[in-house]
Formats: sequence, structure tokens, C-alpha cells
Amino acid sequence: MGSSYFLPRILGFHKSAELLYTGRELWADEAFQQGYVNILVEEHDEVLPRAVDFTVEQLLTKSPFGLKLTKEILNFNMDAGGVEQAIRFEDRNQALSGLSTDLAEGFASFHEKRKPRYGRR
Repeated sequence: MGSSYFLPRILGFHKSAELLYTGRELWADEAFQQGYVNILVEEHDEVLPRAVDFTVEQLLTKSPFGLKLTKEILNFNMDAGGVEQAIRFEDRNQALSGLSTDLAEGFASFHEKRKPRYGRR
């Protein structure tokens, strides 16, 4: 479901064409090397703990508003009409970020040498 759309955007046209034309299996180590997956785990029962660790250590320490805007722009720019359109949307998001309370909290926490305490998630 969606392989012909997502694979070229991740692996590039030629590698995607090879996989789709041949139907060969894509093994985990190759998928990792090609950038199709971000993390490999040895055992299936390690998946959930690794995902939770990533969320707690990486995502929950970031600005909720900033993450929302980043997700929005990544999705938008997959089909943007060109770099000019992408830059205009990034400029919009920069302006919105500058008006957020998350920005003030980020600066305050940096100057006070503490972890930021963003609002509701």
C-alpha cells in the first residue's frame, strides 16, 4: 500500500524501481543501510521499549508547537511546487514560532540551565 509513492521519496527512483520490478525481499540490515528504517533492534520485544525511549528522550523534550509545525511542513513539502513555495511556508512557520510561548520557555530554560517545561501536549 503506497510503495510506489513512498519508496522513491525515501530510497530514490533507481533503488525503488529495482525493488518494485523484481519483488525481491528487502532485509532489515539493507533497509537500515538505505535509510528506509531508522533503528534496528535484535529482538521483537525490544521494539516497544526503544520506541518509548525515543519518545521520552527526544520528542517529549521538544516544543509541542514546534513539532506540530515541523510535521506540517514536512508533509506539505513532499508535494510542494518548488523550493520557493517551500521557503514561503518555512517563513510562515518561523513567524508563528516566534510568537509562541514555547519560544519564551526555550530561551528561559536555556539561560537558567534547566530542561524546558512546555505547556500541554
